[in-house]
Amino acid sequence: MLDQNIFGTCLSFFLAIFAITNPLSGLTIFISLTSGLYPKERNQVAILATISIFIIIIVSMLLGSYILQFFGISNSAFRLAGGLVIANAAFPMLKGAMSNQKQNEEERKELQETKANESNFQPSSIAVVPLALPLIAGPGAISTAVLWAERLENIWVLIALVITTFIYSVIVYFMFYVSPYITRFLGQTGINVITRVMGLFMLAIGVQAIISSCIDLMPSLFIK
Repeated sequence: MLDQNIFGTCLSFFLAIFAITNPLSGLTIFISLTSGLYPKERNQVAILATISIFIIIIVSMLLGSYILQFFGISNSAFRLAGGLVIANAAFPMLKGAMSNQKQNEEERKELQETKANESNFQPSSIAVVPLALPLIAGPGAISTAVLWAERLENIWVLIALVITTFIYSVIVYFMFYVSPYITRFLGQTGINVITRVMGLFMLAIGVQAIISSCIDLMPSLFIK
């Protein structure tokens, strides 16, 4: 029974983090960011971005609850806020919007300046920001990691979730590595369709978090 519970937790976490980060929609951004680079440099960007994504998710999972305690935020309140963030991010995806919606004007301007100065290119200049954060491991992914941290009943669940995050990161790296072939095979229409499906799952996850937090915060309204 314990093994089944751990497997179910890991599977639900993997599906949630994959739907929320939606790396497929970030492939065109990755190709744009790495255009004009040598294959070795493009691979360096993919590796560093993947490592950054893994670290962001794990750190959020491990330290999220302590940060909440430091600021005096209850798990239910953060679950409500996280659900709102996730649901809000899902609406553009339902319309087929791409990941660049996660960037503000200042971040886009900085990215353009970085691309204009490719002679001094460093993989970290685009791999960590904006590729890993906020395009892939943005607020939605961080909120999801913190929410799933509530399920860390023992060390085995933690180890299983770390392994799950590692597997997810490897898949993201592979998708970056073969991104030209994936985008050519799926086309923009195919990517938009998948983005909409991911957005639907993402919205459901956000709504579920909102409902469960409301039940915890206002039990008298839901318990008859």
